[in-house]
Amino acid sequence: TVLAFEEPYVFVLANYLTWDTTHCHFCSEKISGGVPCTGCSFAMYCDEKCRYEAATNHSFEHNMLPYHHCHESAIKDLISLRIIIKAGPQFLFNLFQRQKHLIDGNATSDIFFNPNEDTIFGLNESGVYDSKSYLPIYHLISHARQIPLKEAVSNVFRAVVLTCLLRETSKFFDSLKAQYSSDYPQDEFEDFMVSLISKNNLKNESGIT
Repeated sequence: TVLAFEEPYVFVLANYLTWDTTHCHFCSEKISGGVPCTGCSFAMYCDEKCRYEAATNHSFEHNMLPYHHCHESAIKDLISLRIIIKAGPQFLFNLFQRQKHLIDGNATSDIFFNPNEDTIFGLNESGVYDSKSYLPIYHLISHARQIPLKEAVSNVFRAVVLTCLLRETSKFFDSLKAQYSSDYPQDEFEDFMVSLISKNNLKNESGIT
C-alpha cells in the first residue's frame, strides 16, 4: 500500500484566536514554551527559524487579528484570507492583469480563466499537479451557481468585509501602488480580491478546511 501525504496549502489552528500556545503557528508541531511573534499577541512558534519563515505572510495578519478575535470570526474566514496572503499581492495582481486581458479580448486561452477543452482543472501547463501552487486551490470548486441566493449574497458580503479589512490593516494593496494605472486601477483589483475570497469561502463551506 502506498500512502501519499500532501501538506495543506494553508492551515489555521482551531484555537488560533484564543491564544493557542501548545502548537507552533507555522509548522503546527507541539511546543513547550515557544517563541512569541513580535508583531502580535496571538502567534507562537517552535523557534526563531519558524518565526522567521512565517514572517513574510504573517506580517499581513498582525493588525487584523484583534478584529477577528473581537468579532469571533469563523475559521473559514481566516483560511480564505490566508490563501490570498500566501498567493501574494504580486502574483494575484498578475492574475488580475491576465483576467483583464481576457475580458478585453486580448487573450484566447488561460489555464486559470479560459482553459482548453482538454485541460484537467488543477494541473499546470505541463500536466503536473503542484500542491504548492494556487492553481489547484482556484479550481478546487466550481458549483458557485448552485448555492442558494441568500447564501451567495452573504458570502459576497463577507468577502467585501475581509477585503476591506486586508486593505485597512496591512500593506497588501499598498505594496502595489507603483503598478496601479488607469488600465489596472486599485479599486478593480480589490473587486478581483473580493471574487477570489468569495470563491475561497465556497471551498470552506464545502468542508474543505
